Amino acid sequence: MKNKIDDILVFAGLGELFIQNYQAICLVLGKTPDFLYDNDPTRWGSHIFNTKCLSHSELVQLPKDTTIVLTTRLAETMCAHFLEI
Repeated sequence: MKNKIDDILVFAGLGELFIQNYQAICLVLGKTPDFLYDNDPTRWGSHIFNTKCLSHSELVQLPKDTTIVLTTRLAETMCAHFLEI
């Protein structure tokens, strides 16, 4: 069985909460994210903390077992968005 630590990890929601807590989130999870995601298209393709922010089309191409950590105060909105995807 594949270990969850080996799954692709995406942090979603790149606002103030994310920036303030990035290091702590990585420490708790034991790894840095493979990718980032935000609903703001102006962030797509950029690199934050040396990690690429995926576009919507890139995000939906990731495997279904991708681990997504919501890093936003708008978690309910983001959760609904991911359920639609």
